[in-house]
Amino acid sequence: MKKCSKCKKTKPLKEFVKDVNCPNGYRSYCKICNNKLATQNRRTRRTRLGTIEVHSKECQSCKRDLPASEYHSFIDSRDGLQSKCKSCVRTLRQKKRSENPDHYYGIRLERVFGISLEEYQEMEKNQDYKCAICNTTDPGTRKSKGALKSHFAVDHDHQTGEIRGLLCSKCNAAIGLLGDNLEGLEAATAYLRKHKHGH
Repeated sequence: MKKCSKCKKTKPLKEFVKDVNCPNGYRSYCKICNNKLATQNRRTRRTRLGTIEVHSKECQSCKRDLPASEYHSFIDSRDGLQSKCKSCVRTLRQKKRSENPDHYYGIRLERVFGISLEEYQEMEKNQDYKCAICNTTDPGTRKSKGALKSHFAVDHDHQTGEIRGLLCSKCNAAIGLLGDNLEGLEAATAYLRKHKHGH
């Protein structure tokens, strides 16, 4: 366990970014705080440099000079646009999905939960590829575009951010609707026992 120097919450070491340059091999900020800080630093740097308005720009990939409308917006850049045009971005995404179907899911895991795709896969393996609650092997979630399979929901403590396990969509929705607390779950259990058939 380790205490994050930013949010002051004590979390498992897997919730921290590994860094060989740090005394204990991990950064002082947890993954969630580290991601927030990185985003904040990028935006601060962009604000300091100032913004510029462009009507056209050269695509970093195909080298064509195209109207600003041919680029996706990107808040961290000075001109507010991505460096590659929409066509090149689409081609690049298709290529990455072809080479690694779970590429973009891995990006989402890192951004939202602060874990890598490899860490998710290790959790899935440790759970025998089943939901941590009902033991179903069917995640019940919609398969991402280009992905080979659907993924279990990453369940986490909404107070600490600590990852608790992987759940199917039904179990994940159930504990969320019941308030994500023991009181709600115990009340539901008591209700079902009270009205159990034959009693």
